[in-house]
Amino acid sequence: MTKKEFVAQAVQAYFKVRQAEPHAAAQEAMAQLDRTHTARVALVSGLTKGQIEELGDVAEK
Repeated sequence: MTKKEFVAQAVQAYFKVRQAEPHAAAQEAMAQLDRTHTARVALVSGLTKGQIEELGDVAEK
């Protein structure tokens, strides 16, 4: 096996292992959403729903 082939296989293995991470993060984020504006603001801001309510809540359409 040449050095070039070894590096190519290593890169493929690295990406195969790391491929699942963004998918898992997206699934976790989607699980936090419950189709409300408050849930969206909480996800983006990092605030809890309780903190958002204390600050005046978010108007739902």
